[in-house]
Amino acid sequence: MSRSRALFQRGRAAADANHWAEACPYFQEAHDLNATNGTAFQLARCYDAIGRTDEAKQHYQYVLDHSDRDTVNERVERARRRVREIDATAASKRTSTPAAAAALRARTLPPATSASVASEQGDSRAPSYAAFGIGGAGLAVGSVLGILALSKAGDVRDACARDGDDFRLEEGSPCQDMASPSSRLAVDLDGLPRDRMPDMGAYEVQ
Repeated sequence: MSRSRALFQRGRAAADANHWAEACPYFQEAHDLNATNGTAFQLARCYDAIGRTDEAKQHYQYVLDHSDRDTVNERVERARRRVREIDATAASKRTSTPAAAAALRARTLPPATSASVASEQGDSRAPSYAAFGIGGAGLAVGSVLGILALSKAGDVRDACARDGDDFRLEEGSPCQDMASPSSRLAVDLDGLPRDRMPDMGAYEVQ
C-alpha cells in the first residue's frame, strides 16, 4: 500500500470517528502526495467540518475542475452544490454583517444624561439636574455599566449566531477577535490553536 493510500485510510478512520481536526492533516498529506478527486473531496469535507470554509471551497473546486476525469457523478454534484452554498453564504454575510455591526454599536452607546438634555433644550432647571448628576454619579455608574455589559453580550450573541446548532463562527463574523485575551485558552474545542486576539465562543476561525 502506497504512503498516500495509508494516509488516506488513517484520515478516513479519524473522520468516521468524527475526529475531523485529526483527520484533516492525513487527508492533506495524502492529497499532496497523490492528488485525486477522491482525496480532494474528503479534504474539502474535512475542512468544512471544522469551519475552514475557504479551504473547503478550494478543494471542492478542485473536484469540479477535474470533473471530466471523475467517474463518480454524485461526488461532482455534491461538490458543485456545496460551492454554490458557500458562495451564497458569503454574499449574504457581505450585506448583513455591516448592518449587524452598526446596530451593535448603536445599541451600546450610553444614553444622554438629564443635564445634557436640559442644556440642549435651554431648560432653566439645568443647574439642578447637573448637581444631581454629580451627586448621584457614584451610585448610578455601576448599574449603568452592568446593564451596558449585559446588553452588549446579548447583542454579540444575536449578531454572531448561525442557523441550527452550529456554533462555529464564519469568516468576517463580528465576534472574531472579540474575546478577552487575558482569559483565552490555548486551543479551541476542535483542538486548533487560538491566536493572541481570540474569537468569542468555543471555536476559533482558522
